[in-house]
Amino acid sequence: MADSSRSIGFGFTKAAPICNKVYGAQVGDTCFSVAKTFKLKTEVFNVLNPNLNCVKMFVGEWLCVQGLTP
Repeated sequence: MADSSRSIGFGFTKAAPICNKVYGAQVGDTCFSVAKTFKLKTEVFNVLNPNLNCVKMFVGEWLCVQGLTP
């Protein structure tokens, strides 16, 4: 069974989001537009995609668009 937490230093862990549905970014997509398309608040979208750099998002990048946040 996979551990759904991340180490954040000195033995502390933070629960990681669980993704249930992904979307491949397309030409013209932005973090805001993808969040809006999937009816997500931008804060939730950002929590579901903790390693996403919205400035450097690329076509084909997998984005979590549905899941459980810690």
